[in-house]
Amino acid sequence: MRRRDVLKLAGTSGLGLGAGVAFAGCGTPDREFHIQSPVEIPEDMVTGVDTWYASICQDSGDGCGIIVRVKSGRARKIEGNPDYPLNRGKSSARAQAALQTLYNPDRIPNPMVPRGHRGSGRYRFRRWADVLPDFQEKLTAAADGSIVMITEPVNGHLAMVLERFTQSVGARWLTFEPLEQAAVRQASAKVFGTTRVPQFDIANTSYVLSIGGNFLEGGDAPVHYGQAYGHFRQGEGRSRGNFVHFDTHLTMTAANADEWHPVNPGTEGILALSIAHAALEGGAVPAALRPLANAEGTLAAYAAEQAAGVTGVPAEIIQRVGHEFAAAQTAVAMGGGSAAGHSNGLFNMSAIFALNLLKDNVGRTGGALLNAPSPLPDIPAESPVTSFQEWQEFLGEIESGQGPEVLLIHGANPVFGLPGVLNAENLLGDIPYVVSFSNVLDETTALADLILPDHHYLESWGTSIPPVGAEYATLGIQQPVIRPYHQEFDGEAGTRAFADVLLALADSIGGPLAEALPWETMRDAIRASVDELQARGDGSVISEDPESFWLTVLQRGGWWGPAEEATTAAPDLSGLPGPDAVFSSDSQEYPYHLVVTPSVLLGDGSGSLAATPWLQSTSDPMTTGVWTTWVALNPHMMADLGIQENDIVRVTSVAGSILGPAYPYPGIGEGLVSVPLGQGHRELGRYAQDRGDNALGMLAPVVQEQTGALAWSATRVRVSATGRRTRLPRIEGITAPVQMPDQQTFQITDES
Repeated sequence: MRRRDVLKLAGTSGLGLGAGVAFAGCGTPDREFHIQSPVEIPEDMVTGVDTWYASICQDSGDGCGIIVRVKSGRARKIEGNPDYPLNRGKSSARAQAALQTLYNPDRIPNPMVPRGHRGSGRYRFRRWADVLPDFQEKLTAAADGSIVMITEPVNGHLAMVLERFTQSVGARWLTFEPLEQAAVRQASAKVFGTTRVPQFDIANTSYVLSIGGNFLEGGDAPVHYGQAYGHFRQGEGRSRGNFVHFDTHLTMTAANADEWHPVNPGTEGILALSIAHAALEGGAVPAALRPLANAEGTLAAYAAEQAAGVTGVPAEIIQRVGHEFAAAQTAVAMGGGSAAGHSNGLFNMSAIFALNLLKDNVGRTGGALLNAPSPLPDIPAESPVTSFQEWQEFLGEIESGQGPEVLLIHGANPVFGLPGVLNAENLLGDIPYVVSFSNVLDETTALADLILPDHHYLESWGTSIPPVGAEYATLGIQQPVIRPYHQEFDGEAGTRAFADVLLALADSIGGPLAEALPWETMRDAIRASVDELQARGDGSVISEDPESFWLTVLQRGGWWGPAEEATTAAPDLSGLPGPDAVFSSDSQEYPYHLVVTPSVLLGDGSGSLAATPWLQSTSDPMTTGVWTTWVALNPHMMADLGIQENDIVRVTSVAGSILGPAYPYPGIGEGLVSVPLGQGHRELGRYAQDRGDNALGMLAPVVQEQTGALAWSATRVRVSATGRRTRLPRIEGITAPVQMPDQQTFQITDES
């Protein structure tokens, strides 16, 4: 068999499942197994046949398994990996749009340094060989504890490399997530005994109660839950489930529910305890909930009649939902979103999660399934989390002259994502030496003294441990599917993988750092872990030959095997009941409550995906708005304020203000103002720059006392007209629907 024929066979075998074993049976030399993807195929070997390679999507937010169609050395299409346990062949719009982040014309192609002063916006390309020695010298010369690494939350092998690197060089590692989920994780720890939020088994339950959590458009795993929701509604061999959702405004998740009921902001925990009170009427109290239903009558204070006036939910609805939840054969209670972003977010989430104890559904089919731990003990399933309070302290240290000497940044944009009152841009700019590993010029990268552009994830190695997954312990493999678009030529130009740069530094610096990171490349580190999995002799791939095992794992997109029982602790409900929500300012001066909404397309607020025109031009599912920021207001509220559709309004908080066209939205209460996130960039390339305003900058710095997280749902605002008008780009008609006199109206209900 000739080498060219092997490549053709690999290209026509779809995912190539089992191809490693098949090749071994043909007696192909071992060197042929070194071909995993077009990264290694010379251009003259490309025959024009489609090839598909398995990898992991890092843009979707949950690490979905994908397969990428490659033709003539270029990635052409992305689909979900039907083998991967998390998403089983499904994918998101973000995954589909990854081709536009890969081939974005505004990617940084080479190392760069500022031309003139830092932040001037003018840069000079440099060679890797010229900049790395100076970078290494700055690292080794920095005093112990004077290096800070800022990254996005990560897991898998990158988390392991970062943990070892920062510990060995004495660096401080900070992670940044714009809309902090500390309340969700800590509530999970209190109720379920683990900070990894359980997999809520909606596919196999009969009743879903959701309070605040928009699991179909955001959260830990929207693709997984979207697929599970389809089975919940019309799965083979089961009856249609019932779904009741409570939230401050009408979202895509609320629109898919059988019932949506608005709830007053910050009262979600009170609503959950009131539902629990109704569910327990006349029934036995589960042991785990007895602390809330003891002789002192803790839950008695949350009877539906009392809770209705606080939550805004009628007492009869609370009682009915409580009775339905208790009577359902299987039921699950979920939550998150804005409910977790209040000053009392930990109370809200603990009360919502505690409803599962009422059904005794933890670890049971149709309930809350505990996630499997990492399949390898030294590969973290999650990274450390830096709270907003810690960010305040860090920036305070810089302001007082005690900041770090060296700042390293990868995958995070705190200048864009932190509230503007923290003055992050000026303070981070005071650090003597800043290095960014971003491959696009974002607001934080613009402060850097040195930019070492990272590969795109479709060009580099990595791993992922899914955020939900009770059935299998899973290690997803991210492999490069093409050669780097910006290739190196004799070390002079191009991009390099972030992890590989750290590993090369470790080797060059030597000592304890080299001992902690003994691999030359990330591929070597992953291969060593895969060899450990091969030695187990179980799971999705079994082979006595390490090379065949490695290739088959790559072909399937990872390895998954029997899940060990997750370690948990007994429920701790000592924080229930909890405090009332506290808001940022006086309701007389700032009468409206601000609801910032993560975009199902552009993400949780970091806004990095705003650089993709496909996502920018894909309409928001509820308003059909595109390409800008808008302000959604109740039509009656607009009439009271004298505001018309497409009037440019100013939304002002104690921390700042934004501008945007007014959009009449009946799915929001009169006391609320909704603004989508993801826009408002000053940098990030031609598709994102100067489009809309950034609502994150106007958030008031209210801190959750129990978690130290930013209470991003606690900001009050006022709204005023500017006297100017524009037109919001959207797909829906610009004329209100009118009933034609000669046309019959049909009412659609769920009644037979």
